[in-house]
Amino acid sequence: MAMSLTKEFYKRIPTFDGNPSELVIFTSKVENLFGTFCRDNNLHRIQNHLTLLEEAQLRLVGEARQCLYEQEFTTVAQLLDRLKSQFKDSRTTEQLKLNLFNTKPNPREHPFDFLKRVQQQTLILARIRIDDGPDKEVEMRIAEREVARYTLSHLHPRIQDSFRHMILNDLNTIINTLNNDNSDLVEQIYPRTRQETNTKHYNYHQDFKPQTNFKPSRETFRPNYSYNRYEQPRPQYKYQ
Repeated sequence: MAMSLTKEFYKRIPTFDGNPSELVIFTSKVENLFGTFCRDNNLHRIQNHLTLLEEAQLRLVGEARQCLYEQEFTTVAQLLDRLKSQFKDSRTTEQLKLNLFNTKPNPREHPFDFLKRVQQQTLILARIRIDDGPDKEVEMRIAEREVARYTLSHLHPRIQDSFRHMILNDLNTIINTLNNDNSDLVEQIYPRTRQETNTKHYNYHQDFKPQTNFKPSRETFRPNYSYNRYEQPRPQYKYQ
């Protein structure tokens, strides 16, 4: 087998600036490319490995890029291990759970906005993905179910009823179901758009209405030449 790692694939590697919540996104993408293009039966595995290492380092910005000045990396595994050890969230999974389960919807908040905020707080899932351990996969599935159940418990009762006979494996199950199967129900409960629930988003076709009924005053636009009249007294300067 001969598969080359081309720009079409490595351009998907996201940038990483040292944010712990984005670490798992970066490492997962690099690990997936490594598993696909650097297998032992790939004739181009050596060149693919060098290309992947170079492109991954080019995606490091800000604080994460400082690692390149402190250590020279010869393998992708070395680079990822260094990033995981330095930038993973230092809080325990229990602390991250507590922080997540304190996230509650605001009054009149659209469910998709609330789901988005919950997703931003799921650092616990990123932490479990990065930590190495024999029970990591089991712990991941349990945590994803806990997040899904917690999120659903804070949605509208009618939305909760629509999930009564469904198996919630993760947060994406709720999001996809609300987007596809239950979109009409969501529209009935929350007829207003998401943009109108929390912040003001200006629609220039509706919100901006230029004033056209005013009558300009002649006095307003009458030129004033009083400063150039010669009958005004000139300033007197003292001779030195």
